Amino acid sequence: MKGGVTDSTYMNGAHGVAYDSARNIAYVLGYSSNSLAVVDVSDSASPVVLGGVTDSTYMNGAIGVAFDSVRNIVYVVGGNSDSLAVVGVSDPASPVLLGGITDSTYMDGARGVAYDSVRNIVYVVGGNSHSLAVVGVSDPASPVLLGG
Repeated sequence: MKGGVTDSTYMNGAHGVAYDSARNIAYVLGYSSNSLAVVDVSDSASPVVLGGVTDSTYMNGAIGVAFDSVRNIVYVVGGNSDSLAVVGVSDPASPVLLGGITDSTYMDGARGVAYDSVRNIVYVVGGNSHSLAVVGVSDPASPVLLGG
Protein backbone atom coordinates (compact mmCIF):
# COMPACT_ATOMS: atom_id res chain seq x y z
CA MET A 1 0.00 0.00 0.00
CA LYS A 2 1.29 3.42 -0.91
CA GLY A 3 -0.78 5.78 1.21
CA GLY A 4 -4.21 6.85 2.37
CA VAL A 5 -6.19 9.57 4.04
CA THR A 6 -8.88 9.65 6.71
CA ASP A 7 -11.53 12.30 7.24
CA SER A 8 -14.50 11.84 9.58
CA THR A 9 -16.15 15.08 8.43
CA TYR A 10 -16.72 14.12 4.79
CA MET A 11 -15.83 10.40 4.66
CA ASN A 12 -17.60 9.05 7.72
CA GLY A 13 -18.81 5.62 6.64
CA ALA A 14 -16.95 5.95 3.32
CA HIS A 15 -18.91 4.03 0.74
CA GLY A 16 -18.64 4.99 -2.93
CA VAL A 17 -15.92 6.48 -5.08
CA ALA A 18 -15.61 7.99 -8.57
CA TYR A 19 -12.39 9.12 -10.25
CA ASP A 20 -11.45 12.17 -12.32
CA SER A 21 -8.42 11.04 -14.34
CA ALA A 22 -7.79 14.48 -15.86
CA ARG A 23 -7.31 16.09 -12.45
CA ASN A 24 -6.26 13.05 -10.37
CA ILE A 25 -9.16 13.54 -7.99
CA ALA A 26 -11.22 10.90 -6.20
CA TYR A 27 -14.77 11.73 -5.15
CA VAL A 28 -15.52 9.75 -1.99
CA LEU A 29 -18.93 9.44 -0.36
CA GLY A 30 -19.57 9.53 3.35
CA TYR A 31 -22.66 7.39 4.00
CA SER A 32 -22.89 8.30 7.70
CA SER A 33 -21.93 11.96 7.19
CA ASN A 34 -24.30 12.51 4.22
CA SER A 35 -21.43 13.98 2.28
CA LEU A 36 -18.99 14.06 -0.61
CA ALA A 37 -15.22 14.48 -0.14
CA VAL A 38 -12.92 15.73 -2.89
CA VAL A 39 -9.54 14.04 -2.55
CA ASP A 40 -6.38 14.91 -4.49
CA VAL A 41 -4.69 11.61 -5.29
CA SER A 42 -1.94 12.94 -7.56
CA ASP A 43 0.60 11.84 -4.92
CA SER A 44 -0.54 8.30 -4.19
CA ALA A 45 1.65 8.20 -1.08
CA SER A 46 -0.08 11.25 0.41
CA PRO A 47 -3.67 11.85 -0.76
CA VAL A 48 -5.15 15.13 0.50
CA VAL A 49 -8.77 16.06 1.16
CA LEU A 50 -9.26 19.33 -0.73
CA GLY A 51 -12.84 20.00 0.31
CA GLY A 52 -16.28 18.56 0.72
CA VAL A 53 -19.98 19.20 0.97
CA THR A 54 -22.63 17.84 3.32
CA ASP A 55 -26.36 17.75 2.60
CA SER A 56 -28.96 15.68 4.44
CA THR A 57 -31.77 16.55 2.02
CA TYR A 58 -30.35 14.87 -1.10
CA MET A 59 -27.31 12.97 0.21
CA ASN A 60 -28.77 11.29 3.28
CA GLY A 61 -27.05 7.92 3.28
CA ALA A 62 -24.80 8.83 0.32
CA ILE A 63 -24.15 5.50 -1.36
CA GLY A 64 -23.72 5.82 -5.15
CA VAL A 65 -21.65 8.24 -7.22
CA ALA A 66 -21.02 9.06 -10.90
CA PHE A 67 -18.85 11.75 -12.49
CA ASP A 68 -19.46 14.03 -15.50
CA SER A 69 -15.97 14.96 -16.73
CA VAL A 70 -17.17 17.52 -19.28
CA ARG A 71 -19.19 19.67 -16.87
CA ASN A 72 -17.24 18.77 -13.69
CA ILE A 73 -20.35 17.54 -11.93
CA VAL A 74 -20.70 14.68 -9.47
CA TYR A 75 -24.00 12.85 -9.11
CA VAL A 76 -24.67 11.38 -5.66
CA VAL A 77 -27.58 9.18 -4.65
CA GLY A 78 -28.92 9.26 -1.12
CA GLY A 79 -30.18 5.84 -0.13
CA ASN A 80 -32.01 7.11 2.95
CA SER A 81 -33.46 10.19 1.24
CA ASP A 82 -34.58 8.47 -2.01
CA SER A 83 -32.79 11.17 -3.93
CA LEU A 84 -30.18 12.41 -6.36
CA ALA A 85 -27.85 15.31 -5.58
CA VAL A 86 -26.08 17.29 -8.30
CA VAL A 87 -22.76 18.69 -7.06
CA GLY A 88 -20.52 21.11 -8.95
CA VAL A 89 -16.81 20.37 -8.53
CA SER A 90 -15.24 22.94 -10.85
CA ASP A 91 -13.42 24.27 -7.78
CA PRO A 92 -12.28 21.09 -6.02
CA ALA A 93 -11.70 22.97 -2.76
CA SER A 94 -15.29 24.21 -2.69
CA PRO A 95 -17.80 21.72 -4.09
CA VAL A 96 -21.30 23.20 -4.37
CA LEU A 97 -24.71 21.55 -4.26
CA LEU A 98 -26.30 22.73 -7.53
CA GLY A 99 -29.63 20.91 -7.25
CA GLY A 100 -31.38 17.71 -6.43
CA ILE A 101 -34.50 15.63 -6.75
CA THR A 102 -36.35 13.26 -4.44
CA ASP A 103 -38.71 10.53 -5.63
CA SER A 104 -39.90 7.70 -3.42
CA THR A 105 -41.70 5.94 -6.29
CA TYR A 106 -38.65 5.13 -8.45
CA MET A 107 -35.72 6.05 -6.18
CA ASP A 108 -36.90 4.42 -2.93
CA GLY A 109 -33.72 3.16 -1.30
CA ALA A 110 -31.56 4.62 -4.08
CA ARG A 111 -28.42 2.52 -4.47
CA GLY A 112 -26.65 2.96 -7.79
CA VAL A 113 -26.19 5.72 -10.33
CA ALA A 114 -24.83 5.99 -13.87
CA TYR A 115 -24.40 9.04 -16.11
CA ASP A 116 -25.14 9.17 -19.86
CA SER A 117 -22.97 12.00 -21.20
CA VAL A 118 -24.52 11.93 -24.68
CA ARG A 119 -28.06 12.64 -23.47
CA ASN A 120 -27.37 14.31 -20.08
CA ILE A 121 -29.37 11.64 -18.31
CA VAL A 122 -28.72 10.00 -14.97
CA TYR A 123 -30.00 6.52 -14.17
CA VAL A 124 -30.76 5.78 -10.53
CA VAL A 125 -31.54 2.32 -9.16
CA GLY A 126 -34.17 2.15 -6.40
CA GLY A 127 -33.37 -0.87 -4.25
CA ASN A 128 -36.58 -0.79 -2.21
CA SER A 129 -38.83 0.11 -5.13
CA HIS A 130 -37.22 -2.49 -7.44
CA SER A 131 -36.94 0.17 -10.12
CA LEU A 132 -34.87 2.35 -12.39
CA ALA A 133 -35.41 6.11 -12.45
CA VAL A 134 -34.45 8.14 -15.51
CA VAL A 135 -33.49 11.71 -14.56
CA GLY A 136 -32.77 14.56 -16.97
CA VAL A 137 -29.86 16.75 -15.84
CA SER A 138 -29.51 19.19 -18.75
CA ASP A 139 -30.11 21.91 -16.16
CA PRO A 140 -28.01 20.81 -13.16
CA ALA A 141 -29.95 23.13 -10.86
CA SER A 142 -33.26 21.48 -11.74
CA PRO A 143 -33.04 17.73 -12.36
CA VAL A 144 -36.27 16.30 -13.78
CA LEU A 145 -37.71 12.80 -13.48
CA LEU A 146 -38.24 11.69 -17.10
CA GLY A 147 -39.49 8.21 -16.39
CA GLY A 148 -39.24 5.13 -14.31
